[in-house]
Amino acid sequence: AQYFGETAHCSMRAMHYPTIAEHQEVQKSEVNESHKSQDGRRSRRLGHRISSTRDAVSIVGIAEHTDFEFITILHQTVQGLELKGRDGSWRLAAAHPDSPLFTVIFADALEIFTNGLVRATPHRVLASQNDKDRYSLVRFNGLNDLAIVEPLTQFVTVERPRKFVAATQ
Repeated sequence: AQYFGETAHCSMRAMHYPTIAEHQEVQKSEVNESHKSQDGRRSRRLGHRISSTRDAVSIVGIAEHTDFEFITILHQTVQGLELKGRDGSWRLAAAHPDSPLFTVIFADALEIFTNGLVRATPHRVLASQNDKDRYSLVRFNGLNDLAIVEPLTQFVTVERPRKFVAATQ
C-alpha cells in the first residue's frame, strides 16, 4: 500500500507506424523537395522521416528495450510488437483489431520489486510489413519520480540475495 496512492502514475500513448509503401512515398516527396516561404527564403519541407540509406529505405520502429514502469498494457491493430523470450528468440505479439484484447508487458520496476523473480520483458517494434498501417494504444503503469524502487523484503532471502539497490524511478 505504501507504494501506490500519491506515488502512482500512468500515462497513455496512441502511436501510428506507417506502412513501408507510405514511408517510401513520403520520402520521395520530402527528401529533394524545397519551397520558398512567404518571405522569399528557401527552406526544406519538414516531415516524418524515419531512417534511410542510399540504397534502400530502412524503417525503424523502436529498438529492443524494457520499460521502466511496473507493467505496460498494449493494444495493436496489426502485428509489429515483438517480445523476446528467455531463450533469446523473438515472438510476434498477437494483434486484435476488432477485439478488446491486450498484451501485458512486465517492466523494470516489477523486476526490481520482485528481486528478479519476475523479469522485465525485452521487446521491440517493427515497421508494418504489409499494406496496413499499424496503430497501437499503450498504457504505462508505474510510480512517480520520487518513489523509491527496491526489492520488497519478501523477495530477498538467503537463497535469493538482494540484486538491486534502492533508487528512484
